[in-house]
Order: sequence, then C-alpha cells, then structure tokens
Amino acid sequence: MAQTRRIGLIVPAPNVMCETEFPQVLPAGCSLHVARLPKSGAALDPALWKAMNASLDERKAELAGARPEVILYACTAGSFTDETPSPALNGIPVLNASDTLSQGIAAMGARRIFLLTPYPAAVMQQQIRFFRSKGLEVVGSDTFDYAENHMIHHTDSAQVLERLLSNRAAIAGAEAVVVSCTGLPTLDILGLASRMLDRPVLSSNGALLAAGLARLGLPAPAPLDRLAAAMREHAL
Repeated sequence: MAQTRRIGLIVPAPNVMCETEFPQVLPAGCSLHVARLPKSGAALDPALWKAMNASLDERKAELAGARPEVILYACTAGSFTDETPSPALNGIPVLNASDTLSQGIAAMGARRIFLLTPYPAAVMQQQIRFFRSKGLEVVGSDTFDYAENHMIHHTDSAQVLERLLSNRAAIAGAEAVVVSCTGLPTLDILGLASRMLDRPVLSSNGALLAAGLARLGLPAPAPLDRLAAAMREHAL
C-alpha cells in the first residue's frame, strides 16, 4: 500500500479558501491536516495578525501530532506584517505564504511585479516594502482596499480576474503578476489570467501549495505545474 503524503495547514479562523482550493489540485495520495488560528478581531490591521501569530507555535505543535512532512502557514499578511520566523518543528519544515510568494517569483525568473491585494492601502504598502526587501521591484499595484476581514471572503475569483484585467496598462511593465492573500479565490483563474496577461500570475495559495509539493518532490497539476517545477529546480 502506497504511503499517504501528509501536508499540515495552518489558517486564520475565518479562512476556508485553502481548504476549498487545495483538495481540488492535490495529487492522489496526499492528505491535508488543518489547524486554525483563533480569531482576534475584524479590522485588517497589523494588530490583528500579531495577536493571531501569538498562538502560531501552539498550532504547529498540534499539527505535529498528525506527522505531516511539511506545514504550510497560510496567512500572507500575518507573515509580512509580523515577520515571525518559521523554523522547522521537530524536523518538519514550516513554509509561509509571503516567503513562498517571493521565492516563486524568483523561481519564475521575474523581478518586476504588479501586486493586487485586498488590504487597506497602508497594509499594501507594508507588503510592497517586504517585496523590496527581497530584491523585487513593485512596478504597479492595486487593492480592493477592504477594511474588515469578512469582506475578503465575499470576493469571488471573477472579481479578482476583472480587477487584474482592468490594470492591463500598469501590468505591461511587470514580468509577473502577484495576487496576495490566502482568503482570495484564485486557483481557478490563474491559468486564464496568465494567458490573457501574457505573463506568469502567482497567488498566495498557488505559491504556498506549489512550494509544499515541491518540498515533497511531488508533481503539481495545472495551473501549478510550471511554478512547482520551477521552485523545485530553483531550490536545487
């Protein structure tokens, strides 16, 4: 009997998007094991993510009991506004959404990016500074400018695609497009958006899962196949 490959996932309490999207593209023989960070408020500001991250080590320890081969921390803002280190836990690597996004961009050979987020403008500026610290140039950006968390979870992928296409002029100077936030649905439009914009389109969920599969040496189905292969090769 083939061994089940186990992936641990840590998500903010209201975020069900990873649990919705990841199983649709996980290879056969993979299982997903989820822990939730406690809800710590509604406003999208750094205080929310800092409070949430206070229990991150507890959630990692809970997941370790399921013996995953990798743990994915699925909160983009939580990993760029409060840059909590993600050390391995008992030998289990811990990957976060912000670092895997920047690694995915580099793996695709891009440096100049266009950024789309759901965050308030001030939080988006923090993410722009984060990307700059990784040697990336943000040549254009846009945001849904949501004030509260629940607004993210009422956004569908068609709205994400429409917003990207409305920014074609700004995207023209970018080598890749980045859609930030694990709460936004993106996996069903990544391939279409890449074709329509004629450049790689990465998302928090896509980069995080691709990195996890690459770490396990597993192939990823479309639309993550090229990204996972590039990340696996980039890490060698």
